[in-house]
Amino acid sequence: MNDDTQLAKLIMTSRLILFVAVVLLAVQSWQVLQGHTTQRQLWEYTIEAPTDAALPKRLTAIGLNGWEIVSARRATSEVNGETIAAYEMILRRPAAKPTGELPPIP
Repeated sequence: MNDDTQLAKLIMTSRLILFVAVVLLAVQSWQVLQGHTTQRQLWEYTIEAPTDAALPKRLTAIGLNGWEIVSARRATSEVNGETIAAYEMILRRPAAKPTGELPPIP
């Protein structure tokens, strides 16, 4: 490949990148002018700890109610000399829109 061909390809690539950037900027500007805005997603959280035996049914119920697992771990504890195991889970789902001011993020 000679230098002229490489230069032509570089120029075409640069023009294509510039064109895509201009189109994206135009679309973004149009959305702003039309009043479209983005909002921060708000989440509702809860903690569950079903036992090993209850886990399958509980996961189905949790999912059907819109919850998703953020974090989970299997934990054990001793009660009256017996080891009890459970899955400690932090769950979240989209929260309803707030009616007032949001508290600042610490």
